[in-house]
Amino acid sequence: MRRKATNYLPSLVLFIAGALLTAAVYWAEERRVHEAMFRQATDEATEFRRTLQEGVHSYLYLARDLAGFVAASENPMLGDFDAYMRSTNVLDERPGITYLGYVPRIPRHRIDAFTREVRSEMPGFSVRGDGADPDYVY
Repeated sequence: MRRKATNYLPSLVLFIAGALLTAAVYWAEERRVHEAMFRQATDEATEFRRTLQEGVHSYLYLARDLAGFVAASENPMLGDFDAYMRSTNVLDERPGITYLGYVPRIPRHRIDAFTREVRSEMPGFSVRGDGADPDYVY
């Protein structure tokens, strides 16, 4: 019987070596796939972050542009704002914005005159609400 066990020893060693080699190759491939997936996820996250930053900056630049428009205009009216909006293509370049309006700050004592001025460009306009500011209406 002892002789029979030794006859199987080379086969057993070969089987164990093959199983260990197969396991090592499997684990190496699993690690390679995991690292490739990690690199791809990292690249996609970097691209997403860059795209998100560009979008945020686009809206920040828009806010600055609009602030510049208001600061440069002594008394901007609806037509001025519409002309500005048409010249900048704001809604076409920023798909997240479906509408952008201009609400001026009007001293309370000028509400009637302001309403008449705006109605010349936009019939039916009216100032709604009192607002919390005692001196101005927005």
